Amino acid sequence: MADVNFSRLILESFPFGAAVVDNIGAIKSCNNIYADYFRCDPDEILGKSILSFTQFNISEKIISLLYCNKFDIESPYQIEHKITSNRNIKWLRSKFITKYEGTDKYIIHFVDDITTQKQYENEILENANHYKTVFNNTNDAIFLCYLNYGKTISNFFDVNSEAEKRLGIEKHDLLTLSPSVLFFENNEPKEIELIEILLEEGKCIFPTVLNSKLGKKLFTEINSYLFDYGSRQAIVFIARDLTERKKYEDDLLKTGENLRNLAIHLQSIREEERKNISREIHDELGQVLTVLKIQTSLLEKKISPDHPELKEKFDSITNLIDSSVVSVQRICEKLRPGILDDLGLLPAMEWQIDEFSKRTKINCVLDIPNDDIFLIPEKKIAVFRIFQEALTNAARHSNANKIDIRIKLNDSKLSLAIKDNGKGITLNQINNPKSLGILGMKERALILGGNLVIKSSMGSGTLVNLELPI
Repeated sequence: MADVNFSRLILESFPFGAAVVDNIGAIKSCNNIYADYFRCDPDEILGKSILSFTQFNISEKIISLLYCNKFDIESPYQIEHKITSNRNIKWLRSKFITKYEGTDKYIIHFVDDITTQKQYENEILENANHYKTVFNNTNDAIFLCYLNYGKTISNFFDVNSEAEKRLGIEKHDLLTLSPSVLFFENNEPKEIELIEILLEEGKCIFPTVLNSKLGKKLFTEINSYLFDYGSRQAIVFIARDLTERKKYEDDLLKTGENLRNLAIHLQSIREEERKNISREIHDELGQVLTVLKIQTSLLEKKISPDHPELKEKFDSITNLIDSSVVSVQRICEKLRPGILDDLGLLPAMEWQIDEFSKRTKINCVLDIPNDDIFLIPEKKIAVFRIFQEALTNAARHSNANKIDIRIKLNDSKLSLAIKDNGKGITLNQINNPKSLGILGMKERALILGGNLVIKSSMGSGTLVNLELPI
């Protein structure tokens, strides 16, 4: 929960809508601006599908992006869409950036309210005779050029004052340049690709870096549109400065990486502390109980047969000491099973299954390799803790009477599958941010470069599948 709250604080620092979405489209965190765009509270959005906040025409695009891996393109994918509320139309621009952690991925969804800009653009396209009013009164730099015969682009024939101001170049000098030079650095294939998209779709959005006269690099998003200007086809380029947003994005990604590193460090410290506490309890308290039992036995031998009530008391004390020894051993095993460090992962899992079956009466079937699996200590304890948590969840929630556990090695990867025959779990429960056990399992896998997936349907049981590079 602390990570979720911290992520919310980072997102709230953005001057635009921002949300973190997992690879199945569920919203994990968002800021207030994002929620306001859809007239919801942030807490109402968490865990819900991003598709529920979009209209049909954009939903199809998002689905194709999520499941056809179109986020893997070099530049961020962007979509413009509109939402209607109380007869008011609001235009939003969605930008999606993919971030991979191991084999898992999550998506950062940025949303800008571009209603005003959209109105300006529509005025330019619909009424060329009055474009100057909009042209010189917008905060975005605007460039105009002609589309020549033979699929070539002319020099700019007009630019607005914001373009001059942003680049620090006088208008007469800008009119000697072309999009090829300013936007593509004379990269002819990119220019041809732009023209083909404009001819097919009428518009194209692409990122670029503009160089100002003072040598400053400006990360820019270009919205280009093809329209008729008089008797010729022309292209309008509307350039939005994303330098500040780029900084926020870099900070967010860097913060995420720092949080992962911190989680690894804290996890290691916690396991080491549990190991030390287990050893101290076993050595110190176990030794005291052993000495206490010996002394009690010596005293018991000195009791006269004439005092049977005292002998009964001593027997009770001895039984209490024996019970305490068992409790100490059980506590130590829960803190850190000694068998895990002494004999390895597979023997520890066999021991855990035996203890679990005795306690819960659930039949467990284990399919493991003949030889033990050698992992670094961090991965060994992570696999064991995920295994423990999966068994615990099955015992608490599934109403299962059988659990199948399979471990195998394939292409330098460890695969652990835990399948029960219980009542199953819903997708909302799986993605619920309050499901700390599931979040803990996913986080343990993620910080070590692995991937944990939970599959289930009501009445057909639950499958927990872990893949971890070894």
